Amino acid sequence: MDWKELNIEDCLFRYRSFDKEGRNIDALKNGRLYFSSPMWFNDPYDSLVFAKADKIWGEMCLSFYYGMDQYIESVKKKYPEEAFVAYHFWNTDKEKALQLTYDDFHKSLKLVRNQIRRNTKVICFSESYDSMLMWAHYADYHKGFALMYTKEEIRNGGVYSKDGKRIGDNVRIDPVEYVEKQQDLTNDVGWYVRENVMRKDSSFIPSDRSVGITKVRRVLLEKAKEWSYEKEWRVTERRPEFIRESKASYIDCCPKAILVGSQCEQGNHELLISISKELRIPIFRMYLSENENGFILRPGKGNPYYCF
Repeated sequence: MDWKELNIEDCLFRYRSFDKEGRNIDALKNGRLYFSSPMWFNDPYDSLVFAKADKIWGEMCLSFYYGMDQYIESVKKKYPEEAFVAYHFWNTDKEKALQLTYDDFHKSLKLVRNQIRRNTKVICFSESYDSMLMWAHYADYHKGFALMYTKEEIRNGGVYSKDGKRIGDNVRIDPVEYVEKQQDLTNDVGWYVRENVMRKDSSFIPSDRSVGITKVRRVLLEKAKEWSYEKEWRVTERRPEFIRESKASYIDCCPKAILVGSQCEQGNHELLISISKELRIPIFRMYLSENENGFILRPGKGNPYYCF
């Protein structure tokens, strides 16, 4: 099959490398797309929630000054010792009490941000199959490969846990929005920190209702404009949570074609050819066009290749 015969209009691409453990090859053979947590992405600010710490802390200080006496009265019957300590501490050294609370507040704020980055799961794709930077950054400097998928089949892929149990029907797939400013979740995060994270009652079960599903998904789909060259799309669960780690491990979805990096080693290339035959999908190798000036990557077929 010739590349021009393929309909790539509604397709996305996933760049892969030949990792030592062979996980990417196993995923290809088994028709699986594995989820990842943003915590482990190469951008340390990926999916990082924006909330104005000074504003949240200022509101908390006002609550302390005008509500501490009421709080002490409210816990006196159930927790008399805690009420006594709080009363003594607050009325003898407010500054020290606030400093200790300030430290807890920042730990709690960091915890909330990390919860979203660690507990949510996404799968990343690109609109582009011929990006020099993408091949270099995500396919081991053109030594790896890229897989082509249709958006429809990605959406229809069942969601499975690590032990192979189906835990959901279908997923969402949306384009990443490259922004100069993130959505402001100061009010949402402030409420969550005050009402959930900083509560010491061990019987209290935290709720994530303070940050709705739509807002969590938007956090996962926002990146700085500097990353716009990636033309990225992301798979997310229908109801992404962040308090507990998602159980989603992979979706079942087979690629429509394999693209081999221009610098792929012969043994790895032959392995991909054998897999393409097993899966009955076409395979192409990328090369730098010799007929177009401008560092343009093109897919072709045949072996050997008389190009770089």
